[in-house]
Amino acid sequence: MKKLLAFVLALAIVATFIYSPPASGLAQAAATPTATLASVATGEFVPFSALGFVDELMVGPFSDMAIQFGIPNSWVLNEGTTVKLDMEVTSVTSRAEMASSEFTGATLAVYYNDYLIEVIILKKGVQSIVFDIPERAFPSTRNDGRQELNLLLDAGVDCLFPQATSVLVKASSGFVLPHTNKVPDVSLQSLPRPIYQLDSIAPEPLVIVLPSQPTAEEVEAGIVVSAAFGRMTQGLQDTSIISVDALTNDIQITSHLAFVGKPDNFPNLSFVSFRAPVVSGSISGIDVEPADGVIQMTNSPWNSGLAILYVGGLTDEAVAKAAQALSSGQIRSGLSQDLAVVKSINEATAAEVTVPVDRTFEQLGYGPETANGVGFRTLEFEFTIPYGKVAGDNPYLDLAYSYSALMDLTGSGMVLRVNDTPIGGIQLSPDTVNTVNSARIALPPAVLKPGLNILTVQTEFVPLDYCSQLNDVALWLTVHEFSSLHIPLINAPTGDVVQTQGLDQYPSQFSYEPSLNNVAFVVPTSDPQSWSVAAQIASYLGSLATGTVITPRAVFANLIPDEVRESKDMIIVGRATQLPIIGLLGDAMPSPFEAGSDLATERGLQVSYSLPAGTNVGYIQVLPAPWNTSLTVLAVMGSTPTGLTWAGDAMTTTELIAQLKGTFAVVNGTQILTADTRNGLGVDNLSATAIPGNYTATTPVPNSATTAEGAPVTQNFLLIGIVGVSVLTVLLIFAIVFMSRRKNNSRSK
Repeated sequence: MKKLLAFVLALAIVATFIYSPPASGLAQAAATPTATLASVATGEFVPFSALGFVDELMVGPFSDMAIQFGIPNSWVLNEGTTVKLDMEVTSVTSRAEMASSEFTGATLAVYYNDYLIEVIILKKGVQSIVFDIPERAFPSTRNDGRQELNLLLDAGVDCLFPQATSVLVKASSGFVLPHTNKVPDVSLQSLPRPIYQLDSIAPEPLVIVLPSQPTAEEVEAGIVVSAAFGRMTQGLQDTSIISVDALTNDIQITSHLAFVGKPDNFPNLSFVSFRAPVVSGSISGIDVEPADGVIQMTNSPWNSGLAILYVGGLTDEAVAKAAQALSSGQIRSGLSQDLAVVKSINEATAAEVTVPVDRTFEQLGYGPETANGVGFRTLEFEFTIPYGKVAGDNPYLDLAYSYSALMDLTGSGMVLRVNDTPIGGIQLSPDTVNTVNSARIALPPAVLKPGLNILTVQTEFVPLDYCSQLNDVALWLTVHEFSSLHIPLINAPTGDVVQTQGLDQYPSQFSYEPSLNNVAFVVPTSDPQSWSVAAQIASYLGSLATGTVITPRAVFANLIPDEVRESKDMIIVGRATQLPIIGLLGDAMPSPFEAGSDLATERGLQVSYSLPAGTNVGYIQVLPAPWNTSLTVLAVMGSTPTGLTWAGDAMTTTELIAQLKGTFAVVNGTQILTADTRNGLGVDNLSATAIPGNYTATTPVPNSATTAEGAPVTQNFLLIGIVGVSVLTVLLIFAIVFMSRRKNNSRSK
């Protein structure tokens, strides 16, 4: 009986652990970092949660945390800049005198951009403390220009007494950042600044302005400019396209602007103080030929904290040259750094930059860099690989370093990463202390990319005595300036791709050529929204491009040159009624369109429904080109402007791209439903499925059945089982008690 009881109790405990009800929506939301703020007014409180941070626990005796964020390049922080820390300090001790005191004996040091603001003695309990940040702490000390707050907990008292101290820093903490605008630097060599700043709390959009009736070449140039900023910012710059007649005063005072096209289309540029004024349909002040491209940047007359970029020339040929030169990411100006004239573009030699095979850290701009203190510390080193180049054979890093002997070397070491990918680790040894060491670490070519690369040296120092007062200065590792990179460079190869017409292969069908010169965007002649969605996709593809320049084509849907149709992978963007080519594709599409309708018929699916006109639906379809099956056609379409926006977002948002599969997808907000018509009929009418619920969830995946109330049946069975086991346990306990008493009564008799 005792064994049976033990078994039943164990079963109940195990069942209790197995059953775990799903987290509530509130709990899930609390665990998800809040998105970066769209805009921040001067003096507005910016919580840590808006910077993507959640509550963080610092545990004694020593601990630290850091928060980085960017501010626009036009901001000047003013007096009154503060940081508020919402904290809950806990101190557990067995000493009565310490338990009764409100003080813990621990301290918290607050640094801003490596400047010590204050050291406070921590009190127990929930508290909010506001610190003024002095002006001398405003300049960023980071290579990427971001601001940084560091908190260091020193609870060395925990080593002297039986005590444990912890500090919970809450995400409701935050900054007040009063600021005024300055006139930012507009050097072309500084691009993507001042337009882009990493992790900016007030990101500023870039609006590409095209003529009201652009030529195909001007639309193509606008798409190339978007791809260029996608490459320069790893796809993080918010970019859109409008026509000049849609340029409002609100856009002018809130956005960076890039005017792309011939000067006679932009009469409002006469208000802009370019180095070479764009007025009266001409570019004056410089000697420019009709075929010369012109790139220039200046401060906006509508908001001096923003930039105005002009990418154009007197002819369509000149406009194309200017856009492609911008896409190189390396603009060579003349006498003035805000103006460049482009004479010619040659893919093989454009913007050619000579980079030595061997580069010391000193040549990269670094002196001896030292990490010190208990726990994890990080050193970062930036280096670039020119666009159009990739790493050749056997690249490696020769790391020269030295370190302190006053640490527990058996538990201390460092890990090296390139672009967040681990490439090696080094264990510190007592045999090599107090000397300069050298380690050669192979650099996998796959982790090296054209453009900016970041080498991270992450150290962990374990002290001999956690309570030593020397830990801040005695635990150190220095990376010396004569460390070097050996990276042979070769021209980026042209990929030989086996076309696989499936959405799950996106974007590989379009990004295999280094310069994207295999891609042609097909857009309507007079729909700026379609141009903007195409530019959005180009920005995403541009972030993957490795060529010297970016050279996708763009053509109007009613006039597609034979050479484009016969040699390019097409990305068709717009609504069916605006795209004559959709009629030519006909039944070759996984879900064709009837003449005069923007709603797909979905004939390839098992169930077909009729949807009312005006229903918002996004469509994504992929198929082999009927005229050349070795080429791919991707249709990014919408039944309405809203549907088209949804489809564009699905092609450029990482979380949504991961859900694409098959040959046909219907997009409703962030819900994506897919079908594969290559293997016969699909499973259902996807548009009809997507519409009624107006879901914001992502693609549903097969899971356990659910009850009418929505709770998973499996969890209900577990709950019933637990209740049953509990009842059985109680009955068994009563039975044992009853039998025991009966046995005792028998013995008494």
